[in-house]
Amino acid sequence: MIDPSVAAAVEDDPEFVLKVLRESKPHKFTSASARVAFVAGEPALEYYLANWKDVKLPAHQTRLVQDFARIGSPLIPQLMLEMAAASKVKALAADWLLTHHERSRPTLEENGSGALAKTASGLLKRLDKAHRLGA
Repeated sequence: MIDPSVAAAVEDDPEFVLKVLRESKPHKFTSASARVAFVAGEPALEYYLANWKDVKLPAHQTRLVQDFARIGSPLIPQLMLEMAAASKVKALAADWLLTHHERSRPTLEENGSGALAKTASGLLKRLDKAHRLGA
């Protein structure tokens, strides 16, 4: 089986890279690749959003936040919110959401109820407090 990041390094064919990504076994999915997301586009980001919990090691989760933070997709705030709620690098993902409030606020507001409501409302309170203080 080909590793998705290797496929993206040697192939610029979005369909091929996405096929390799989707065929990768969850237990083999140890890290996420921004290069895969770049080559395969939104479908790869959707895959990572649905499967990021398969990235187990804190170092790999840190890399996921740092690498994917630079991607301009509207899926990134949702990924960061999910990671702020349940990852081993909650603070790093939460910091991204607070720093990129113009991108994250709509996602935080949309998640005001449901499984991510506690995290979303806590971050919204922090954003509102910072706004009131002029930060």
